[in-house]
Amino acid sequence: MRTVFRKTNDPVYKDSCVEFFIAFNDEPAYYNLEANSLGTCLLGFGTGKTNRKLAPVTCVEKIKHAASLAIQRTADGKPIVKWELTLLIPAEVFCFHQLTSYYGQNCRVNFYKCGDDLPTPHFLAWNKIETTEPDFHVPAYFGTMQFS
Repeated sequence: MRTVFRKTNDPVYKDSCVEFFIAFNDEPAYYNLEANSLGTCLLGFGTGKTNRKLAPVTCVEKIKHAASLAIQRTADGKPIVKWELTLLIPAEVFCFHQLTSYYGQNCRVNFYKCGDDLPTPHFLAWNKIETTEPDFHVPAYFGTMQFS
C-alpha cells in the first residue's frame, strides 16, 4: 500500500491506484482518469501514452469521492490493508468534449488497478491487454460500453 500524492493531477499511478480510460464515439483520443486510495485524481486527454494534455484542476476537482481504509490482521498478526474508493464523475469533467449527460453515449473503456512504485508493482485490467510490458494506453484493448 502506498499513498503519497495529494495534489490534483499528481502522478497518482505511482501510488495504490485505480484508473478508468474512456474514448467517446470511436474517437482516437481518450481520457485517462486515475485516482489513488485517498481520492486524489489525475485526468489526462490525448491519443497516446505520451504528450497527454492534463485537464484543468478546476475541472478535475468537480469529481466527488468517498474513500475508506481498513487494516486487518492475519492469524499470524501480519497486517492486510484494504481500501475502497467511490467516485462521482459528472459528465462535464470530460472537458475536452461538450458532454451534458452520459445518456446514449457509446464508448470504449478499460478499468485498471495498479501501483507502479509499490515494493511489488502490480497491474490488473478489466479487459485483457496483450502487450509485452504493462501498458494501459493501448485503445485497441478497450472494451465497449453504452450508457443508458
